[in-house]
Amino acid sequence: MTAAPAREAAAVCNALIDARRYQHALDLAVQAVASSPDDANLHCIMARALLGLGRNFEAVEATGRAVSLAPLWAYAHRLGAIAFIALAKEKHRHAKSFLAQAVPEAREAVRIGPVDPMNHLVLAEALAAGSQLAEADAAARRALELAPQLADTWVMASFVAVKARNWRAAEVACRHALAIDPNNSAAKNNLGLALRGSGRWTLGAVAFEQAAVADPRSAAARDNIELIGFQYLSVLASVLLLPLLVVWPLFIAARLGASRWLSHRPTRLRGIAFRIGLRVARSRRYRRKYERANASAVRQADATPPPGGWTALGGPRWWTLGRSTRIFVLVSATVVLFVLLSAAAGTVAGQVAPGSPVATVVAVLCGLLGTGAVVVGAAAVKSAVSSAAARRRQG
Repeated sequence: MTAAPAREAAAVCNALIDARRYQHALDLAVQAVASSPDDANLHCIMARALLGLGRNFEAVEATGRAVSLAPLWAYAHRLGAIAFIALAKEKHRHAKSFLAQAVPEAREAVRIGPVDPMNHLVLAEALAAGSQLAEADAAARRALELAPQLADTWVMASFVAVKARNWRAAEVACRHALAIDPNNSAAKNNLGLALRGSGRWTLGAVAFEQAAVADPRSAAARDNIELIGFQYLSVLASVLLLPLLVVWPLFIAARLGASRWLSHRPTRLRGIAFRIGLRVARSRRYRRKYERANASAVRQADATPPPGGWTALGGPRWWTLGRSTRIFVLVSATVVLFVLLSAAAGTVAGQVAPGSPVATVVAVLCGLLGTGAVVVGAAAVKSAVSSAAARRRQG
């Protein structure tokens, strides 16, 4: 195939890919590659079609051929990194090794094309997916410097902030992305993650539902709606287990067991959880709250210029601790509280009936009930403070 027919075939395939007709584009690309096997662009087009079909391993092979044909073409390296990232998202047992291969490809793309913001975006995604947050933040900020008016740069910045559990920075980035592209599904989905992470589950559910409407094929939005439902089921489990507060250690064990079971999203409850999340997302009350929050954010954005020093890393935060660490801290604090309350109750009971077994029983019961009351009260205060802070942020 000569240069002109190859360009025509590439244009047709790109148009089909943009229309999400991936199989048709792949068929044409295969024919074009058979006629021009040394055309790196056609191999990249084939890789794009394969990525659209979810055939990520074959896409990696196609980008590898493109890189070997054009080793100094930044786009081929960038597409190779995208293919490795997509392969890692399949939760394959070799996901870490795929991410480890994505990073060098993205770095090479940045080296060859340092002024192309898309190269920095892919590098930020690869680094953030591998939890290399400091470098990912630097790559995202560089992309923002190069293209502050591109919605994709703010979307990737919000992704890095979500990975860093910096919910405020993620929300700011999503708001900027939506100001540029109001129908951006990825920005709405990441906004939902930021709202849910900051304790505003109901607003997060509305954002996820709007992301699903903007892109009906988005599996991430549906999964996140389902996750909101499982969070409500977790709260329901806590309520049902409240009678066990009289035996506080049993309550902790049962609560942790229920949380662990629900965290695996059991198949039998997935349909129920999705319906719960969808019902919350479509509630008039929560939709009005979401609209008020959006209006408040728009007013604040109009009053203040975009943050020139945006960063996903705002210093250490206690909620960035791992789940196992948080559980250890909670259990340790509960045990210490129980011991202190038991000692205090035992001292009082010992003065009333010194040496009596009744004093020991009273001490243990006071320790259990007191610990339960203090922990439940602390959770209620934390919830009230979080709600008040959310209301202030919403204006």
